[in-house]
Amino acid sequence: HRRLVCYCRLYEIYDLSKRERLTAHQREVFLFNDLLVITKISGKKRQQLQYQFRQAFRLSGMNLYL
Repeated sequence: HRRLVCYCRLYEIYDLSKRERLTAHQREVFLFNDLLVITKISGKKRQQLQYQFRQAFRLSGMNLYL
């Protein structure tokens, strides 16, 4: 069964030397127990947020190095 572990808002930075609005590359990240989903808010309709899918990563077999 898939469970939502964490939701957070991140900002993707393409080029540190380039001045852009902070919200130019805002991403909404959903971490599930088996999947990481990256989305972008595409708008609001009737007081509900709509998300545009960007990427998904399966966590099974993934290695993370800090």
